[in-house]
Amino acid sequence: NGTAGGIAWLASCMGS
Repeated sequence: NGTAGGIAWLASCMGS
């Protein structure tokens, strides 16, 4: 599942 990984990466990028 690449979508889940993409979301996790996005959250990390936002620094949430």
